[in-house]
Amino acid sequence: MQKTVAYVRVSTSKQESIYFQIDAIQKIAKKNNWMVSEVYQDTASGGKIDRTGLQHMLQAIQKNEIERVIVFRLNRLGRNVKDLLTIGELLFEKKVALFSLMEPMLTTTTSLGKLNYEMISSLAELERALIQENQTISYQQKWSKGEPLSATAPFGYRYEHRTLHVQKWEAELVMEVFQRYMRGEGYKRISSQMQGKIPSSTPANIRNMLCNETYTGFLVSKRFGRVKGNFESIISTDDFQQVQQIRQGKQQASAVLRYPFLLRRKIACPFCGTALACRSRKNGQNIYGYYYCAKAENSHKEACRGISISAKIVEAEVVEALQKWLSKKIVPKYLKDAVEGISIDADSQKKTDKAQLLLAFSTKQIDAATLQKKLLALQSQDDMIKERGKSRLQPADKPLFFTWVAQAWSLDTIQSPVFTKLLQHAISSVVVSLNQTTLQMEMLDGSIIHMKGKGGKPHATKSN
Repeated sequence: MQKTVAYVRVSTSKQESIYFQIDAIQKIAKKNNWMVSEVYQDTASGGKIDRTGLQHMLQAIQKNEIERVIVFRLNRLGRNVKDLLTIGELLFEKKVALFSLMEPMLTTTTSLGKLNYEMISSLAELERALIQENQTISYQQKWSKGEPLSATAPFGYRYEHRTLHVQKWEAELVMEVFQRYMRGEGYKRISSQMQGKIPSSTPANIRNMLCNETYTGFLVSKRFGRVKGNFESIISTDDFQQVQQIRQGKQQASAVLRYPFLLRRKIACPFCGTALACRSRKNGQNIYGYYYCAKAENSHKEACRGISISAKIVEAEVVEALQKWLSKKIVPKYLKDAVEGISIDADSQKKTDKAQLLLAFSTKQIDAATLQKKLLALQSQDDMIKERGKSRLQPADKPLFFTWVAQAWSLDTIQSPVFTKLLQHAISSVVVSLNQTTLQMEMLDGSIIHMKGKGGKPHATKSN
C-alpha cells in the first residue's frame, strides 16, 4: 500500500527548525486529509545526496511504496542541482507527487510541474552558493581581526566573546610541556609525567600541543594564512621555534635509522582493528622493525590491549609466499603467452611470405621448382624462429619484477622503493592473531594466499 511521507532536514545539530518543519507539515497534511505514515529526517548538509534518511526514502520510492512526499521547502531535499534533478527524475518516473509548503505550485506529476521543479532546483543551488560566499566573507573578516573561527579552544585557553582567554593553571602546564621537551624528554616520557595533570595526556596529544602555533599568539590556516591573534600568547616565538628545530632534528636522525617496512598500513591490530604503526630500533649495527598498536600506546592500554610483532618474521613469510605464487602462477603464464605470441608472429609472417611467393608464381615471375624450394626454406626458417624464441624466454630476460622472482629472495636484497610499491599493490591485508599469523593477500589474478602458523615463525600455505 502506497503512503504519504514527510522529509525534513537541518544542516547542524544546533539548529532546532526540524521540529518546526515537522509541525508545519503535520498541520498541512491534516488540512488536506493526508495521513503522514513516516517522517524521514537528516542532520546533514544539503550539498550531499548520501544522507541516511534521504536514501531510505529513495529506496522506498524505488519499491513503489510511496505515493506522496511532503517537504517544508525544496532546498530541504537538497541544494545541488544535479542531485535535485536526479531525485526529480525518480519522482517523475514513479509518479510520486511532491508537495512543498513554501512552493505550492511545485509538482512532479506533470510536465509543467517538472519544469517548475527544475527552475526551483537551480535557485536552491544559487542560494547555497550565496550562503557559502557570505560565510567565506564573514570568516575572512573575523580572521583579519585575529578572531578564532572556532569556539574549540586548545588546552590552556577558553573561548569567550570571540577571543581566547588564558587559563593560568593550564597555561603553566603547557609551558612545562614545552620546557620538558627542550630539556630532551620525548613525547612518551612527557605523557607519563603529565598523567592526571593534562586531560588525555597521550604521546599523540603531547605532539599536537608542541606543534600548535596558537600558543604563540598567532592563528594559522591553510585557507586564510597566518595572522596575529587578538589574544595573549602562552609560549614565546623563540621557544616554539626551538621546539620545532628539535623535532626536525629528531625526525632526520630517525630517518637514517628507519627500517624499510614492506607491510606499512597492511596489518591490523587483532584487538581493536586499528592499522598497526611502524617503529624502528637500533641494536649495535643492526636496525630492527616492529609493527605495534599506536592506539594502545597512546591510551596507555585503556582503549586496547595492544600488540607488537617483529617486522622481519612477518615480512620473510610474505616474501616467501609471494615468490611461490609468482613462480607458479605468473611466470609460467607469462612465458606461455610470450611463446604463443612468437608463434602468432611467425605464423603471420609465414602467411605473408607464402602469399607473395604464390603471387610471384601466378604472374610467372618464378617457376614451379623455385616455388617449391622457397616454400621448404620458409618452413625451415619458421621452425628456427620459434626454437630461438623459446630459448630466449627466460625469467632473467623479463621485466624487473619477474627477475626478482627467479632469484633467491632475502630481506636484505629486496628493500627497494620499486619492490615495496609493487608489494603494497599486491597485498590486500594482513590479519594477525595471538597464537597464529594469518596472511591474506589478494593477488592480481584473484588468488588468495593464506599463511597459518603457531608460535614463532609461521608456515606459509596457499589456496585459491
